[in-house]
Amino acid sequence: IQDEGCKYLSEPLKINSTVTRVVLCGKDIGDEGCMYLAEVLRVNSSITAIDLSKNSFGEAGFVYLSVALTMNAAVTSVDLGGNGAKDGCKYLPEVLRANYTITSLHLRGTNLDDGTLEQMSDVLRSNFTLTSISFSVNTNDLATAA
Repeated sequence: IQDEGCKYLSEPLKINSTVTRVVLCGKDIGDEGCMYLAEVLRVNSSITAIDLSKNSFGEAGFVYLSVALTMNAAVTSVDLGGNGAKDGCKYLPEVLRANYTITSLHLRGTNLDDGTLEQMSDVLRSNFTLTSISFSVNTNDLATAA
């Protein structure tokens, strides 16, 4: 699918009111593709789950998605695992501070650093809607396992 495919999918998804789950796992989506998908999340109120795991976007992709998710009141499940952009993950605590709709967040294999984990810890003290969170197989885990 890649970025170009996200461009083509984004226009119909902006107006579609029946699709509730978008799974684009392992489709080589980069930052530009995330920009198109973020536009969808800004305007579509029927999508409740998005899986963008195992793609190739970096910090900019996380920024696009974070801004959109901050404003979105429909998405309950987000999977961004396997993208490896630890600098991008630093925007996610702000999403969880602003968005109390997300109940499931998967960040396995995103190379979270200690600073981001500390911020997530602070968020978890006040966000009581999140019921499932995954940090498995992150850089810190691999370093301690070695």
